[in-house]
Amino acid sequence: MNLVTGASKGIGLATVIQALKAGYAVAATSRNVDRLAAQVAQAAPDQQAQFLPLEMQFEATSIQAAVAKVMARWGHLDVLVNNAGYAILGAFEEFTLAEVK
Repeated sequence: MNLVTGASKGIGLATVIQALKAGYAVAATSRNVDRLAAQVAQAAPDQQAQFLPLEMQFEATSIQAAVAKVMARWGHLDVLVNNAGYAILGAFEEFTLAEVK
C-alpha cells in the first residue's frame, strides 16, 4: 500500500497515476477529493485507489484520521510519498507568524 499526500496536481497526481497504472494500490490525499478522484478515474480507471481528505496545516487530527483509514482498509503502509506542501516566497523576516503557519 502506497500513500501519496498532495496528490491533486503536479508531481503528486503524476505519482498516483503512474503507481496505479503499474498495478499498485494507492491511497491519495487532497483538500478536494472529488476533483482528485475524477482526475484519477480519467487517467487510470478501475484501479485500486482510496481518496482521502487531508489538511496538512497544523491539523494532526486530520493526518491521524487519514492514516487510520488507510490502515483500516489495507492493513499496512509500505511507501509514503509526502508531497503535500505550500510555498511562501520572500524574506522570512517580513512574514507574520500567522502567514508562516
